[in-house]
Amino acid sequence: MLAIFALVVSCGGDEFSGGSADGGPDGGGGSDGAGGTALGGAAGSAGTGGSLLDAGPDATACVTMRAEVVRLQQAAQSCSPDVAGQCIDEVQSFCCSIVVASKSSQATATYLSALTNYLQKCGPEACLGMPCTTGSGACTPVGTSGTCTRLIAP
Repeated sequence: MLAIFALVVSCGGDEFSGGSADGGPDGGGGSDGAGGTALGGAAGSAGTGGSLLDAGPDATACVTMRAEVVRLQQAAQSCSPDVAGQCIDEVQSFCCSIVVASKSSQATATYLSALTNYLQKCGPEACLGMPCTTGSGACTPVGTSGTCTRLIAP
């Protein structure tokens, strides 16, 4: 259960509401009118439950920040299939390192700055049993451009 809590918090998951004081599903008040509580959350007012994420980072902000980091990561991994020497540099990502077109590019610097900001504000992701791939990188054609991917040895 703790691992699921960590995953929800770190991944900016959906907010969970506590049940009602009398066990009802709507978070409504019981005889005393107090709302339910959730793990780590604060009691809600009558008719609402506490939030699982009340004590942690702003879930909406973390979801928005993570989406921006992913967009910037894609930009850092954007490459041209007909240009040699790309996709050999590795940089940090949410859980495992990734290959980028160039470690010294502005796109990669912007991505790494946003990733660092995200990790500082929202915390690390729970990388549960996900093995990291290793191997050299290559520019894989995608439409008229390409994206850096790992070539996994058999």
